[in-house]
Amino acid sequence: MSRNTKIGLLIAGIIILISIFWDVYTKRQLNEKGIFVIGTITRIEGAKASLRGFINFQYQSVEYNSDFLSKTISHKDTGRRFFVKIIPSCPTCYLTVDENTPVPDSLQESPYNGWDSLPVKYLQ
Repeated sequence: MSRNTKIGLLIAGIIILISIFWDVYTKRQLNEKGIFVIGTITRIEGAKASLRGFINFQYQSVEYNSDFLSKTISHKDTGRRFFVKIIPSCPTCYLTVDENTPVPDSLQESPYNGWDSLPVKYLQ
């Protein structure tokens, strides 16, 4: 193996390790410190296998736009509202959309600091 090939493999390995670390770290942050806010799907792109959804949400009076991948949403979900779990220190760094729990009409907006858990009293 040439020296350039070894350096290329080393750099690729480092990038892969950093990606794995970042994914594990952000998932842990989301589980430990994540909060729920209300998000509205603004548009959906892609084919049937995996769709890319774009979602707007508000946290501490600031509006954020982000995207997510999904196999369960469809183009007809544009405009629907779902609960979104975010990391408060970086709302758009990593988020999950609870596609199984649409926001009821009785709930108009998230509290300023979001919810620590899904607001069950509104879901019944």
